[in-house]
Amino acid sequence: MGEGIGVLGVYRRVLATCRAEAGYLLVLAAFVFVPLGLLDAGVDHAGSADIGELSDLASAGLAALAVGQAATALFGEVFYSGAVASLIAKSRPGERPSPVAVARHLPYGRLIGVDIVLAVGSALGLLLLFAPGVVFFTWFALAPPVLEIEERGVWASLARSRELVRGRFWLVLGVLAPILLVSEALLTLALKGIGSLLGHGLFAGWLADSAGNLVVAPLYAVASVVLAVELIAKKDSGDSAIDGAYACRMAPSAFAAAREAGAARPGASRRPAGPYPQPRRRPPWRPGS
Repeated sequence: MGEGIGVLGVYRRVLATCRAEAGYLLVLAAFVFVPLGLLDAGVDHAGSADIGELSDLASAGLAALAVGQAATALFGEVFYSGAVASLIAKSRPGERPSPVAVARHLPYGRLIGVDIVLAVGSALGLLLLFAPGVVFFTWFALAPPVLEIEERGVWASLARSRELVRGRFWLVLGVLAPILLVSEALLTLALKGIGSLLGHGLFAGWLADSAGNLVVAPLYAVASVVLAVELIAKKDSGDSAIDGAYACRMAPSAFAAAREAGAARPGASRRPAGPYPQPRRRPPWRPGS
């Protein structure tokens, strides 16, 4: 799997996954990003006030609200990307991880650590000469899904992302960068369009932010996970239970055929031996392994 795949091939798989799992992805996105959109809009609305006219206590409260908003947004994004990784890479066709199960088992500390390193490194690179930021983002963009899929630590996930992207730099950049650019354009258009209809108050900002995230967040999350699984499979020659789960999700007819063939054999189990292998956990990563 993954042999010779290009940007268009990845997009086809991303769109196929989004179509097949549209209900789950959108409901989960609404659960995460609609409340976050209200918080974002509230902070933006409060921040539009003249700081000079605020008391010291009010200014401190506004700063604390902004910090809380940033932390909550990061937590929500980590939760959503983790749920998508669990859906695509670890679940059988037709099965969907419950949000409660995802919330219990996500390694929040490590995922937040990876996201902070990725965001800060990319921002610093963009501020310096732009190109270093693009390179840094592309090298390490797969670290968050890799951390969740392969259950690695922060630095091990960053190193693994760099390993997977080596020789596939333009593929990763060509898939993820357009989604980020389109997301910014959509958010800008949503803000302008909704602002022209409803004004620029709290409700309009909430609606625009939520609508933009409902469209963009599933695309980016699915694309990063699909890229990670494709490149893991190529690097490891398909020797992975994760690869098998993903292959069945991409080709459910093959999964159904294997199940029927297994059931037809006398004494055979209803669970097929392939294409979905028996689940097994990847051994913990160790330095030098």
